[in-house]
Parts: sequence; structure tokens; C-alpha cells
Amino acid sequence: MSEIIDNVFNELKLIYKATDEAIEKYFSIMPEGNLQFPTLLTVLAADMKWNEKQVREYDTMIRFYLRRHPKYYITRGARGGIMRDTDRQKKISLEAKKNLIKEHMKEKINASLIQSSNILLDSNGEYD
Repeated sequence: MSEIIDNVFNELKLIYKATDEAIEKYFSIMPEGNLQFPTLLTVLAADMKWNEKQVREYDTMIRFYLRRHPKYYITRGARGGIMRDTDRQKKISLEAKKNLIKEHMKEKINASLIQSSNILLDSNGEYD
């Protein structure tokens, strides 16, 4: 029984190593953006000489592996795919900075509006 488990783990190690290599190769060519799963599977199938049945079989294992990989983040949706976690952190940081600037601008606009409305008030707090 131990030999069977060892054989399965060895096969998975080869698949995961090939997955890491394919992703690193993709990001060395295309440093920004997401790698779509179908693209990754096509590359792996060609490199590992898989048939369609093997691609379907290994698809779930590759997704399982990548969801737990510390270097990558999986996004969903139309522009989803595999992205580097460092790129995701940059994106989150940029979004936070943008929101902070928006809030700062809103505060300045509100302060300006309050100041301009105070000019129109007389000493009794009524409009002229």
C-alpha cells in the first residue's frame, strides 16, 4: 500500500513541478496580468504529452495545488485566472491609496462649500 501512495505522490510532484515551471515561464514573458487556467492546462498538456482524459483528471488537482500556493492568487470572473500574490498586494495597495485620495478630496470640497456658505450668512446666522 505504501508503494502505491509513493507512486501517486511522485506523479503529483512531477505535475506540480511542471505547473510551477509553466507559470514562471509565462510570467517571465508576460509580467503583468493573469494566466488563464485553460491556457495553463494547454501548455501542461503539450509539455507532459497528456491526452484529453488526463487533462480533465489533472485539472482539479492543479487548481487545488494553486489555491494553496503562497506565491499565487486565484481570481474569478471574466478577467480571472492565476496572478502573482505580489501583484495582488500592489493592486490592493493602489486601490487603498486611490480611496484615501478620494476621501481627502471630498473633505476639501466639503470644507470649501462650508466656507463659501458661511460668507453668505450674516452675524445672526441668516442669509443676506
